[in-house]
Amino acid sequence: MKEVQKHDIQLKKADFIITDNKSTQYKQNTEFLKLCGYFKKYTYIVDGISYDLFSKHIINQPPESFNISNLDVLFKRKVITPQFNQKLFIAHGAGEIDSYRYTNSYEALMQSLKEGYQFIEIDLGMTSDSIMVCVHDWQEFNTFAFNYKDGGKKKRNNPIPTFREFKETRIYGKYTPMSVEDVLKVREKYPFTLVLDKISDVKLLNKYFKNATRPIMVEAFSTGDYNNLLAEGYTPMMSLGGVTFRKHKGYIKNGIPYNWITADTTSNLTYLYILKKLFDFKIAMYTSNSPLFFKKHLGKEIDLLYTDNGLQTYQKHLKMA
Repeated sequence: MKEVQKHDIQLKKADFIITDNKSTQYKQNTEFLKLCGYFKKYTYIVDGISYDLFSKHIINQPPESFNISNLDVLFKRKVITPQFNQKLFIAHGAGEIDSYRYTNSYEALMQSLKEGYQFIEIDLGMTSDSIMVCVHDWQEFNTFAFNYKDGGKKKRNNPIPTFREFKETRIYGKYTPMSVEDVLKVREKYPFTLVLDKISDVKLLNKYFKNATRPIMVEAFSTGDYNNLLAEGYTPMMSLGGVTFRKHKGYIKNGIPYNWITADTTSNLTYLYILKKLFDFKIAMYTSNSPLFFKKHLGKEIDLLYTDNGLQTYQKHLKMA
């Protein structure tokens, strides 16, 4: 594979790549293609030589007469369907399940993995007996767990449960709350990039994640936490909220002193785009479920997007297009 071809592939300019699967460079080429988001879709034989087709798109079953000369026709007939890169989405709060959000439950996590999410965010909190668990916030958890039928009007006597009480609870009467150990056990079997929120104290995180496989991304809430996380091998993302020129005009002069930031959708995306062009950093933005927002901004101003059901929504959008 020539360097100019690699450059175009890294920029995702190519719709598909054809390679001789008996080539001496086949293994090296396929590893490079996978890193760039291109995966093997189809194998065919021409004049006794076997070729593999790699693409960033979903490819429906091609006709038997499939060959390289009719690829453009296949695109026009929608045999090859555009696919949004699922590596750009973060399943927010373990992902939506049965229209419920932020459950951080085992069932939500497993469904997100089944749907193809490769980045999954887990919110962290501490039980009343100081054990770290997966929870968005305790008031919300108590509403989910105990008062969901009356909209959370009743209050639980102890707003923060013990670890035992937490594990015995069923969210909305049916979903299983997770400990950190539960998440790491799933991750051993189904590797994914773990994204952590709500706690960025590295000493506390190291009690649970020090020996966990990297990468682990963590939203940091202070520069001190950011630097400490970086030193311990985490991938910290500095939380900046809504980024605007008025609030953050110093960045245009002094630069962004972080490799990753998180920003919300109230941010000035034009300003962020200018900053990204000037300085080398990446953006994880929260939260959107809009296919139009994905098409316009994801992979451009935004590198990763927190979403509740964006992957499913976008796939449905493509099928209807």
